[in-house]
Amino acid sequence: GRIFVIELIEPFSQVFSKQFTDSVLQIEYREPRVLVSLRNGALVVFNRDREGRWDVENYQIIVIDTTGRKVRRIAEVEGKAWCGSGPTISVCDVNSYRILERIDAGVLA
Repeated sequence: GRIFVIELIEPFSQVFSKQFTDSVLQIEYREPRVLVSLRNGALVVFNRDREGRWDVENYQIIVIDTTGRKVRRIAEVEGKAWCGSGPTISVCDVNSYRILERIDAGVLA
């Protein structure tokens, strides 16, 4: 998948793109970051640089599911990303890029 970033900070307007090895499933924007979930079970975190522009080269990747199940949903709440992958919900700290907790939701009847 590929995402496009349109930077509208004066005096420059630019368009960047970033290609990933797998499909992009969801993009979640919460200032000051963008979270991108991928089909291969990864969560990509984009932050802004010191000038306030999106840093599309120095992003972080958090592997949510090592079995390759896709990250279907992301919800960021108070600096933590709640990521749904298969029957598991992973709670990640998007500042330290660590998984804090995994919750097994089990099989729904």
